[in-house]
Amino acid sequence: MLKGWSSPALTKTYDTERVPGAEFTMQQAFTRLVNRVFHGKGYDCKPELPDLVCELGYRYTKGALYVSDGDAGAASHHETEDPHDPLVQAGSKLPHLWSQSGNNKEVSTLDLLKQNMVLITAEDDSPWLDAAKGQKLPIDAHALTSSSKTFRADDANVRAVLKLEAGEALLVRPDAQIAWRAERKESGHQDELRWVLEKIFG
Repeated sequence: MLKGWSSPALTKTYDTERVPGAEFTMQQAFTRLVNRVFHGKGYDCKPELPDLVCELGYRYTKGALYVSDGDAGAASHHETEDPHDPLVQAGSKLPHLWSQSGNNKEVSTLDLLKQNMVLITAEDDSPWLDAAKGQKLPIDAHALTSSSKTFRADDANVRAVLKLEAGEALLVRPDAQIAWRAERKESGHQDELRWVLEKIFG
């Protein structure tokens, strides 16, 4: 926002995203108190979820993200997900996946997140990579493939973990939250990405 990449309205998404997350954490803490200390007597509470889901599985359903028509089904509105089998939709955390950098260093997808938005595809020649270059907002674009010169990853693992098929891409925020899941398009990638960025950041 200070560099003019977003409107001041972006600050309002902090409460939109974080307050429900804090309430979820408190509800789960209260549930554990009721179940483990009071043994369920006399108190109504939410069902107890696994610790891993509480720690890593909370999702944003509103905020600085854009839900495409293709992932606007019931799954995209889930408050939580299984970290071992994430939805990989807008509002989810980017899953960890190992890759090899150009100097053969082992790198996680989470290591790709710095200060800029990050766009990830599963194709070396994805048009989404070129679309990312001409945006007002700086975007670090990466192809995760077995033939990539920068970050090599097993193609089957990319499809399984990131759930990326031909023509698709993930737009990820620096805090590891997926802001948008780009669908396959025949043309207009740069305009589509610009439009989505304006929807997210104003």
